[in-house]
Amino acid sequence: MQVSFTSVCSSTRNITNYFCRVRFFSKEIILFREDLQQKMRRHCLVQPNNTFQIHEHLVTTIIANEHLCPLPLTAQPIYWQFDAALRLHPTPDAIVLADKCEAYEARREGSLCFNPSAFPIDYCFVCYKPLADSLDWKKIPSGESIDDLS
Repeated sequence: MQVSFTSVCSSTRNITNYFCRVRFFSKEIILFREDLQQKMRRHCLVQPNNTFQIHEHLVTTIIANEHLCPLPLTAQPIYWQFDAALRLHPTPDAIVLADKCEAYEARREGSLCFNPSAFPIDYCFVCYKPLADSLDWKKIPSGESIDDLS
């Protein structure tokens, strides 16, 4: 009996809206959709000077605290029964911080952290290659459709 890849994917596919852990062979990838950078800036004691420093500060804080929500409970309430899911120990291979801010990538302690940005703003997206541990930044030129990319 032969089983097609599309039949397996269609029967096991789930859409997440907030947080997801993906295991791809030996790689662990975390997808986190939250406006975390804005929340961190609102509750920051020392404001970073420029945009580059803001991204670096966010990634460093997340990796150093080993938690996806390193905010006080008054700023980000946490349901304690699921708090262990937000922990980052051991450090994952990739963390996708799907935020509203501009695109960036940073590496900390063996983990690749990146934000693909909002697609409708400039039609940019990222192709992450887990086995090569690399990113491919893509952009749809204005005037073309998604069908023209293949």
